[in-house]
Amino acid sequence: MKNGKRISVVFLGLSFCALSFTCQGASDCSSKALYEKGNSLLTRDQLLRSQHQLKGSESSFQQELRNQDRENQRVLDEIVSQCGWPDNDAFFNSLLEAAVLIVLHAPHNYQEKHYANMRKSYMDGKIPKNIYVLFENRFNYTKDSFAE
Repeated sequence: MKNGKRISVVFLGLSFCALSFTCQGASDCSSKALYEKGNSLLTRDQLLRSQHQLKGSESSFQQELRNQDRENQRVLDEIVSQCGWPDNDAFFNSLLEAAVLIVLHAPHNYQEKHYANMRKSYMDGKIPKNIYVLFENRFNYTKDSFAE
């Protein structure tokens, strides 16, 4: 096994534990813990998406992405229920960035669940305009898709 692959496998194993509240204690809402959770979410998600070129089957990759997205949503819901939406100054940007990406990749009903949080973060200057516009476009596109 090449050194890079071994590091990736070990990192993914560590990331999974870092994503789970049960590994680190039930409700650690400290800035450091949330920063680490945000980094883990981002890294794991982006690692999977960047490996798209290495996958043989498009359908198996799409299923892997859906599974990853559902797991990300579960983790974000745990964080939000125990610590609130990550947009105040006590939170580091990585967790808000992860939350925004999770909501962007989610189905309409999940986007709708966090619509007010996304809008408030944008209005408070925590989410850049171009990212918020992308969210609004995706939200409206998926809403229109379900209406037909």
